[in-house]
Amino acid sequence: LGTVKVALPTTQAIQLLNRGKYDVAFNFKMAKKLSEVIKLSPMDGVLKPKDKASVELLFSTKKEIVLNNNQELDIHFSEPRTNEQIGAAPMPISVKAFFNKYLLTPAHGINFGPCLFNAKKTATFEITNQGPFEIQYR
Repeated sequence: LGTVKVALPTTQAIQLLNRGKYDVAFNFKMAKKLSEVIKLSPMDGVLKPKDKASVELLFSTKKEIVLNNNQELDIHFSEPRTNEQIGAAPMPISVKAFFNKYLLTPAHGINFGPCLFNAKKTATFEITNQGPFEIQYR
């Protein structure tokens, strides 16, 4: 998924293809901790021979998180009539979720000191982007 913003849902499509001669059932399983930030739709289904299915992965978090090649998401394949397990495969997930970060200098406001009425005085401040995302200033 790459680098994403915290609190901004990100989706990615997963394509499944049955290359075999028979129906096959699929089912995703993941750790509880991972299920708090990742939703899959549909979580399970049946693929006919030569059939394709698209599964939507939705990632959303309210705090910063880094998953690097996380192996807690698996897809399991089984025979639909007997539920006999055919196989399973891990689906590694890599994502970095960050807030926008910036630095405002001076940190405690701008002090103009004593000023005469209707007198003009200038002061400067600096905004520095310290995060991985572009920030637009207005």
